[in-house]
Amino acid sequence: MRGYRAEDLSGRRFGRLTVLHRYDGPSSDVKWVCKCDCGNTTNSFRTHLKTGKSQSCGCLRSELTSKRAATGDIRRTHGMRRTPEYGVWCAMRRRCENPKVDRYPQYGGRGIKVCERWKRFENFISDMGQRPDPSFSIERRDNNGNYEPANCKWAKNEEQTYNKRTTRLLDYKGRKLTVQQASEIAGTPRANIFSRLYLGWSVEQAIETPIRRAYLSKM
Repeated sequence: MRGYRAEDLSGRRFGRLTVLHRYDGPSSDVKWVCKCDCGNTTNSFRTHLKTGKSQSCGCLRSELTSKRAATGDIRRTHGMRRTPEYGVWCAMRRRCENPKVDRYPQYGGRGIKVCERWKRFENFISDMGQRPDPSFSIERRDNNGNYEPANCKWAKNEEQTYNKRTTRLLDYKGRKLTVQQASEIAGTPRANIFSRLYLGWSVEQAIETPIRRAYLSKM
């Protein structure tokens, strides 16, 4: 709406969160960068802060879940069925356990399993905590390993792309790079790098050889 000016929440406190400044990014609602009492930084929607939906970076929810588990009170419903974390947990189990799901062949079909402890959502959220922001999703450190506490973390989408089983890593001047990263560094199109590697070129030649020179050398 023209003339609308968002309320300034800088310096205000909501639960364990202290608002630092407005988040600079596209959104249908205003987001704010907040510092949690535990030391973590997180981004929260204005509406979530003002309605009490966001009160911490996720540490509060994890602590409450852990306390309930320790006292045997975990029998109660977790009350998180509408949260993104619950959706992640459901999707994780479906692709590992339901042969009718499209992605099952890449997960359950090749032996990837969800550990027994994580068959209960309460244990999953207690171990993983709330994801830092919507750009994070669950990632397995070892892409051939199972979904279990020691092998999983919340990771940004670009980090997941880097670690995907199908992403080719190149040894380039002592660094591990994806083809996309090598393309951005050298300015050589990804398609050219892939085709050169397929033809048997060395990694350095595939990345560094200018397009025109490469073309003339094949004439």
